[in-house]
Order: sequence, then structure tokens, then C-alpha cells
Amino acid sequence: MVLQLGAEVKLQGLFIEDPDKALKIFEEEFGKALDQSSSLMLFEVDKRTPRGVTGDLAGSLFRERRGSGFDMFAIVATPLYYAKRVEEAIPYDPETAALFEWVKKKMGLEDRHAWAVTKVIKRNISARGQRVARLMFKKGFEAGRAKAQLILDKAAARIVERWS
Repeated sequence: MVLQLGAEVKLQGLFIEDPDKALKIFEEEFGKALDQSSSLMLFEVDKRTPRGVTGDLAGSLFRERRGSGFDMFAIVATPLYYAKRVEEAIPYDPETAALFEWVKKKMGLEDRHAWAVTKVIKRNISARGQRVARLMFKKGFEAGRAKAQLILDKAAARIVERWS
């Protein structure tokens, strides 16, 4: 799962005397804004991400600025294969050990009974997915979009102002 952020800086009609200086200004201002907006988006996604017992999914979330120069963007992502399935309630085969620990903790069962319950839950998730789509990326993006866009728009205005 990946969220990608970016913004446009309108340069139409703007004369740039020193392109190297302009690039440096752009990288400073836009890079800082991408870091701020992607941190905001990471926060919004993280607070909607299920923790379970292990916290693996939430712990795998990261943000990263990529590219350079005028081709910079930021991502909020997780490398875990099952994140999309949790996001959209798509059936998948959950890790047995983590599910077993969740059953023991959540239901307070002894190992023998917890294994039986784990098998039933695992079979249901494999067949039908989780009961509810978490939509942590979609809802997180929606929740942070306006603030992130404002951060990026202000950076674009600062860039044009510094170039002028």
C-alpha cells in the first residue's frame, strides 16, 4: 500500500535568472513541505491501523521522500503483503503464530483451546477476509489531505516569492 503526495509550482511567466539557485530554493522549500505533509499523512494512517497483538502492520508503516530536483515526491507505505487485504477486507491467509497470540490475549484461552479457535478464525479470514475493511490508507489520506495540501501550497508560494 502506498500513498503518494505532490504539488505543482506554477512557473508560467516567471523569469528565473539563476536556475541553480532556483533549484536549490525549490529543493529546500518543497523538500521541507514534503517531509511535513508526509509526516502528517503517516500519523493519520497510523492512528487508523489495527494493532493486533504484534503490532507488525502499524510498525511497518513508513514515510519517505523520493526523487530529487523538480521531480520530488513523498510516499507513505508498508512493505507487508497483507496490508491491502486488511485495507479492503480481501481474504488472505493470516500468520498463524500472530493470530494464535491474539486469540490467547483477546479471549484468555489456554493453548489447546486457543489453537482450535485460531484455526476457525484463520479459515474464516482466508475464505471471507476480515469483517470490516479498515481503509486506514484511504481514510487517513482523506483526513490529512486538506492540511497536507495547504502545507504544499504554502511551500509553492514561498518558492515563487523567493525566486522573484
